[in-house]
Amino acid sequence: MPRPHKKRRICIKPGFTFFRPDGVEITEENTIELRLDELEAMRLANLEELYQEQGAEQMMTSRATFGRILDEARKKVTEALIFGKAIRIAGGNVEYCSRSGYVCKSCQNYCEAEESRAGKCPVCGGALGKAPCSEVAGAESADCDCSDKSDDQA
Repeated sequence: MPRPHKKRRICIKPGFTFFRPDGVEITEENTIELRLDELEAMRLANLEELYQEQGAEQMMTSRATFGRILDEARKKVTEALIFGKAIRIAGGNVEYCSRSGYVCKSCQNYCEAEESRAGKCPVCGGALGKAPCSEVAGAESADCDCSDKSDDQA
């Protein structure tokens, strides 16, 4: 019996959970499910341009596991693009970051203070707002180590 998968830490709560090509009817046969950890691996590798070792550390996995997650995600997205399939973003054994930071007002990307680049989102360049982790990343308040949960939301 295989051992259970460990939870992968993700620091983004996607603003959109479904994409489909124009004119394609949505059925189970032409819909691919992209797990939240796969989306996070693609974000870290492709948008943040982290090396696999750095991405693995951020997601609390081994480098080899991060590479497998990333490969699977890229295969799914490529299949959707080539064959005109829809992508549903859901599922996965994940836990959200439990630190305070900033959230982009445009793309909902979560980032730490040192990543904020003078108030600009490192992903899209949009404006950032201070937000407690329990409300931004979906972490349980018991897991939250924010010192101030009353800051303004974005």
